[in-house]
Amino acid sequence: MEKTVKDFDPDHRERREREERRATMKRQQRFLTSGWVLLVFGLIASTWYTYSALVRNDAVIAQFARVHKTVDAMGDHLKQTDAKLEDWGAISITFATRWPNSARACRRRLKV
Repeated sequence: MEKTVKDFDPDHRERREREERRATMKRQQRFLTSGWVLLVFGLIASTWYTYSALVRNDAVIAQFARVHKTVDAMGDHLKQTDAKLEDWGAISITFATRWPNSARACRRRLKV
């Protein structure tokens, strides 16, 4: 590159330095702006992903609540069945103790 009078002119050098500084600042601004845009995009994307995951987990948690209710209902049903069996046991014991007496009374009447 040939040196011209402009290269030795102090005003021209100052202008060129200012232009170079301006170009450097523009590059830095573009870099920072793109960095901020990527950061905001990343935050939005992570928020969206987290929200959708929470919605999915909310459905799972609701299913666990339904399972808990079902288990409680089964426990109540088992308690009712146990109470019925105890009643049936008491009735069968009463029947077993009364049956021989009834059989004897019938035999006496029939004189067998």
